[in-house]
Amino acid sequence: MSEDVSREGELQAPKWADYIGGERVAVASSWVGLFIAILSAPHVVCALAGRPTASSFGEFFLDAVVVELVGMVFLLLWPLKVAFKSWLYPEGGLETTPVKRAAMVAWLVVVFASIALLVPQGFFLLTGREVAGSMSEWLLDAGAALIGMSLQVVVMVPYIWATRRAFTRGGFS
Repeated sequence: MSEDVSREGELQAPKWADYIGGERVAVASSWVGLFIAILSAPHVVCALAGRPTASSFGEFFLDAVVVELVGMVFLLLWPLKVAFKSWLYPEGGLETTPVKRAAMVAWLVVVFASIALLVPQGFFLLTGREVAGSMSEWLLDAGAALIGMSLQVVVMVPYIWATRRAFTRGGFS
Protein backbone atom coordinates (compact mmCIF):
# COMPACT_ATOMS: atom_id res chain seq x y z
CA MET A 1 0.00 0.00 0.00
CA SER A 2 1.51 3.29 -1.11
CA GLU A 3 0.82 6.36 0.92
CA ASP A 4 1.16 9.87 -0.53
CA VAL A 5 2.73 11.93 2.22
CA SER A 6 3.02 15.67 1.69
CA ARG A 7 6.21 16.98 3.22
CA GLU A 8 5.61 20.64 3.85
CA GLY A 9 8.73 22.77 3.60
CA GLU A 10 10.91 20.11 1.90
CA LEU A 11 12.48 20.74 -1.47
CA GLN A 12 10.95 18.40 -4.03
CA ALA A 13 12.37 17.67 -7.45
CA PRO A 14 10.10 17.78 -10.50
CA LYS A 15 9.14 14.49 -12.14
CA TRP A 16 8.83 13.87 -15.89
CA ALA A 17 5.12 14.76 -15.82
CA ASP A 18 5.96 18.18 -14.34
CA TYR A 19 7.92 19.24 -17.42
CA ILE A 20 5.99 20.73 -20.35
CA GLY A 21 6.79 21.15 -24.05
CA GLY A 22 10.34 22.30 -24.68
CA GLU A 23 11.33 21.51 -21.12
CA ARG A 24 10.95 17.79 -21.85
CA VAL A 25 13.11 18.14 -24.95
CA ALA A 26 15.74 20.00 -22.90
CA VAL A 27 15.75 17.34 -20.16
CA ALA A 28 15.94 14.42 -22.60
CA SER A 29 18.65 16.04 -24.72
CA SER A 30 20.68 16.86 -21.61
CA TRP A 31 20.61 13.26 -20.40
CA VAL A 32 21.59 11.95 -23.85
CA GLY A 33 24.32 14.60 -24.07
CA LEU A 34 25.56 13.68 -20.59
CA PHE A 35 25.83 10.01 -21.58
CA ILE A 36 27.81 10.97 -24.69
CA ALA A 37 30.00 13.41 -22.73
CA ILE A 38 30.78 10.77 -20.10
CA LEU A 39 31.81 8.28 -22.77
CA SER A 40 33.85 10.81 -24.72
CA ALA A 41 35.62 12.54 -21.79
CA PRO A 42 38.55 10.12 -21.48
CA HIS A 43 39.12 10.15 -25.22
CA VAL A 44 39.07 13.95 -25.39
CA VAL A 45 41.53 14.02 -22.47
CA CYS A 46 43.84 11.51 -24.18
CA ALA A 47 43.71 13.35 -27.51
CA LEU A 48 44.41 16.75 -25.93
CA ALA A 49 47.15 15.37 -23.67
CA GLY A 50 48.87 13.51 -26.51
CA ARG A 51 48.22 10.01 -25.14
CA PRO A 52 46.96 7.08 -27.22
CA THR A 53 43.18 6.70 -27.36
CA ALA A 54 41.25 3.44 -27.09
CA SER A 55 41.82 1.04 -29.97
CA SER A 56 38.85 -1.26 -29.38
CA PHE A 57 35.23 -1.08 -28.32
CA GLY A 58 36.01 -2.73 -24.97
CA GLU A 59 38.81 -0.28 -24.20
CA PHE A 60 36.48 2.59 -25.10
CA PHE A 61 34.03 1.64 -22.33
CA LEU A 62 36.79 0.64 -19.90
CA ASP A 63 38.33 4.10 -20.25
CA ALA A 64 34.98 5.77 -19.52
CA VAL A 65 34.41 3.61 -16.44
CA VAL A 66 37.93 4.16 -15.10
CA VAL A 67 37.89 7.94 -15.48
CA GLU A 68 34.47 8.20 -13.79
CA LEU A 69 35.54 5.95 -10.92
CA VAL A 70 38.73 7.94 -10.39
CA GLY A 71 36.66 11.12 -10.34
CA MET A 72 34.18 9.62 -7.90
CA VAL A 73 36.93 9.28 -5.30
CA PHE A 74 36.49 13.01 -4.75
CA LEU A 75 32.90 12.39 -3.61
CA LEU A 76 34.54 11.39 -0.34
CA LEU A 77 35.04 15.12 0.21
CA TRP A 78 31.25 15.70 0.36
CA PRO A 79 30.94 15.33 4.17
CA LEU A 80 33.80 17.80 4.53
CA LYS A 81 31.93 20.25 2.29
CA VAL A 82 28.79 19.91 4.41
CA ALA A 83 30.75 20.46 7.63
CA PHE A 84 32.57 23.40 6.07
CA LYS A 85 29.27 24.97 4.97
CA SER A 86 27.82 24.68 8.48
CA TRP A 87 30.98 26.38 9.82
CA LEU A 88 30.81 29.08 7.16
CA TYR A 89 27.11 29.87 7.74
CA PRO A 90 26.33 29.11 11.39
CA GLU A 91 22.69 28.82 12.43
CA GLY A 92 21.45 28.80 8.82
CA GLY A 93 22.24 32.49 8.24
CA LEU A 94 23.63 33.94 5.06
CA GLU A 95 26.04 36.34 6.75
CA THR A 96 29.68 35.36 7.01
CA THR A 97 33.03 37.02 7.65
CA PRO A 98 35.68 37.89 5.06
CA VAL A 99 38.08 35.43 6.69
CA LYS A 100 35.56 32.59 6.36
CA ARG A 101 34.85 33.61 2.77
CA ALA A 102 38.58 33.55 1.98
CA ALA A 103 38.85 30.10 3.58
CA MET A 104 36.00 28.86 1.39
CA VAL A 105 37.63 30.22 -1.77
CA ALA A 106 40.95 28.63 -0.79
CA TRP A 107 39.20 25.30 -0.12
CA LEU A 108 37.47 25.39 -3.52
CA VAL A 109 40.73 26.22 -5.31
CA VAL A 110 42.55 23.37 -3.57
CA VAL A 111 39.77 20.85 -4.30
CA PHE A 112 39.36 21.81 -7.95
CA ALA A 113 43.12 21.97 -8.51
CA SER A 114 43.61 18.54 -6.95
CA ILE A 115 40.81 17.11 -9.09
CA ALA A 116 42.29 18.64 -12.23
CA LEU A 117 45.80 17.45 -11.40
CA LEU A 118 45.09 14.00 -9.95
CA VAL A 119 42.18 12.60 -12.01
CA PRO A 120 44.06 12.49 -15.33
CA GLN A 121 47.16 11.00 -13.69
CA GLY A 122 45.08 8.32 -11.94
CA PHE A 123 43.30 7.58 -15.21
CA PHE A 124 46.56 7.32 -17.17
CA LEU A 125 48.14 5.16 -14.47
CA LEU A 126 45.18 2.73 -14.20
CA THR A 127 44.85 2.35 -17.97
CA GLY A 128 48.57 1.79 -18.58
CA ARG A 129 49.24 5.07 -20.35
CA GLU A 130 52.28 7.23 -19.69
CA VAL A 131 51.88 9.51 -16.65
CA ALA A 132 53.27 13.04 -16.51
CA GLY A 133 56.95 13.36 -15.71
CA SER A 134 57.33 17.12 -15.39
CA MET A 135 55.24 19.99 -14.04
CA SER A 136 54.49 21.25 -17.56
CA GLU A 137 53.13 17.80 -18.47
CA TRP A 138 51.01 17.79 -15.29
CA LEU A 139 49.58 21.19 -16.22
CA LEU A 140 48.94 20.10 -19.82
CA ASP A 141 47.13 17.00 -18.55
CA ALA A 142 45.13 19.10 -16.07
CA GLY A 143 44.06 21.49 -18.81
CA ALA A 144 43.06 18.58 -21.03
CA ALA A 145 41.04 17.08 -18.16
CA LEU A 146 39.27 20.37 -17.47
CA ILE A 147 38.29 20.70 -21.12
CA GLY A 148 37.28 17.05 -21.48
CA MET A 149 35.23 16.95 -18.30
CA SER A 150 33.67 20.39 -18.71
CA LEU A 151 31.60 18.95 -21.54
CA GLN A 152 29.60 17.12 -18.87
CA VAL A 153 28.75 20.44 -17.24
CA VAL A 154 27.88 22.20 -20.50
CA VAL A 155 25.38 19.55 -21.61
CA MET A 156 23.53 19.86 -18.29
CA VAL A 157 22.67 23.56 -18.85
CA PRO A 158 19.36 22.78 -20.66
CA TYR A 159 18.43 20.37 -17.83
CA ILE A 160 19.12 23.06 -15.23
CA TRP A 161 17.03 25.56 -17.24
CA ALA A 162 14.07 23.17 -17.55
CA THR A 163 14.21 22.05 -13.92
CA ARG A 164 14.40 25.62 -12.70
CA ARG A 165 11.34 26.56 -14.80
CA ALA A 166 9.39 23.54 -13.54
CA PHE A 167 10.46 24.23 -9.97
CA THR A 168 9.45 27.89 -10.23
CA ARG A 169 6.07 26.88 -11.66
CA GLY A 170 5.57 24.48 -8.70
CA GLY A 171 2.67 22.09 -8.17
CA PHE A 172 4.62 18.87 -8.62
CA SER A 173 2.79 15.60 -9.14
